[in-house]
Amino acid sequence: MEIRIAVPRLPHGLVANLIGLFGLIGVALAVGGLAGNWWWSVLVGSVFAVGLSWIASTHAAAAVQPAKPVLAVAKSA
Repeated sequence: MEIRIAVPRLPHGLVANLIGLFGLIGVALAVGGLAGNWWWSVLVGSVFAVGLSWIASTHAAAAVQPAKPVLAVAKSA
């Protein structure tokens, strides 16, 4: 009897995205710590979340559109 388990591959860019996420969390916590109030952390985190969702939605819409074909025309001398 042989048991095979398919291990899914990690999506391209996952590590970079996680490092960026932890960096943004660190910035939000630092702002709250420096200001002395945790509401500032919530504000900064919310601004980051809105910004990232906007970037993701605009890039997703651009990725869906098919590329226009380019025709190469050779000029004769």
